[in-house]
Amino acid sequence: MAVYASRHATIAHRLFRMIRSSLSAIKRKVAALATMACNIASMNIRVGFIDSIERWIDTENLKNLPFDCHPIGWYKTFAVESQIFNLDNRVFNLREFRLFNEIRWCLSREVKIYYLADSYIVGQTAIVMSPDRRIFKQLTYPIGRIWRYEEFLGKVLFPAASSRSGWYTSLTCPTSYNFFHWMLECLPRLAALEQYVSLLDGIIVPSNPRSFHFESLAALGIGADRLVEASPKLHLKIKHLFATDYSARDNPAPWLHAWYKDKFIRPLNLKVKPGRKIYISRTDASHRKASNSEEVHAMVSALGFEVIALSRLSFIEQAKLFYTSDVIVGEHGAGFANVVFCRESTKIIEIFSVFWIAPSCYAIARSAGLEYHFHVVEPLDIRSAAAEKIAAAPIDKTLDECQSAEYSVDVDNLRRKIQTVIDGEGAVEQKTVHPIAGNHFTAVREGTCKEIEHAREH
Repeated sequence: MAVYASRHATIAHRLFRMIRSSLSAIKRKVAALATMACNIASMNIRVGFIDSIERWIDTENLKNLPFDCHPIGWYKTFAVESQIFNLDNRVFNLREFRLFNEIRWCLSREVKIYYLADSYIVGQTAIVMSPDRRIFKQLTYPIGRIWRYEEFLGKVLFPAASSRSGWYTSLTCPTSYNFFHWMLECLPRLAALEQYVSLLDGIIVPSNPRSFHFESLAALGIGADRLVEASPKLHLKIKHLFATDYSARDNPAPWLHAWYKDKFIRPLNLKVKPGRKIYISRTDASHRKASNSEEVHAMVSALGFEVIALSRLSFIEQAKLFYTSDVIVGEHGAGFANVVFCRESTKIIEIFSVFWIAPSCYAIARSAGLEYHFHVVEPLDIRSAAAEKIAAAPIDKTLDECQSAEYSVDVDNLRRKIQTVIDGEGAVEQKTVHPIAGNHFTAVREGTCKEIEHAREH
């Protein structure tokens, strides 16, 4: 009888928790909808996207006089569309590397620059809105995903817009706080907007910027006095806005590597001593790291590697480190965005957990002409239910538990892998072909593009 009563009490307790959780969710939903309704009313927001900036600009400019000094907007091409074919026989038809196979062919789409007059910048992700309060879809993150007004307008009540009469741009997106996303999704916008950077009175950056935000911009001659943080209640009316929809996360174009080296490496006048080998450690990371790091460090040190934690280095120190190294071995993480600074033919070995094999560094390395290798290890302990689910979909991005799990590195296997790569015996067919030549940034080292040079002369 006591067992029966206890069982019913447990069921009742679970039911109570479910009801309480559901009521809390409903309360949050109602509050978000009420906040969204208040924002839509107070800001006069028109529901709906502007799907094409070009078409909107062309239409609006027809309403203005042809001799206006500053039209409502204009656009032009910075970089033409280009294709990259990656021929890598190691990952063909391997299910766990299906994301790598996506990079067998990729398209670096056309990059355009936009000028918009009297537009609005709103919220922590710096959403760009037109003068008539519609959202520009091409400048809205996350691009290609379902947009929910509730997520954007249902969190805080926005104040009245603050007018800025100067010239601005934004380097902000939902993931711009992360080093990798800053390097591949945000900072490259300044490559496209290089001609206009000196005109800017302000640059919108993520809220609570980190040291790499300040240091990377300072290296480009942009001081902290020109930075505007994108707070949750940001609401600006910008007189002159330069924007671009460029993101290099999944398909970095070859010209981007040239820009990074031109802006951050060439001014340092570095002298490279051949033979430098480094191991990138994640001992200071909160997740997804080797449980036997000390054992791994001892092994790579015996092979002549320097063991380095990137979090202890400044932005420029990391750039110098990757540029001056011939062999780079490390655990998958945001720090591998630094491969944009590597010299051609640098050897890369990236260590993955079998449950998180992401092709981000692979894509960068291939477009830069680097020799890329990978080494996959097993996680230490994953609950059996999660393990069963992940077995059917090794790269299921919804399984955060599996992605974040620690793993144990078989030191002997890794040693053999490293030695094979160093000796040149692990080379496989890795051909990168750029069939469309003459990209917009083919002559970065000769002084960026002709168009920019012409503008500087005049």
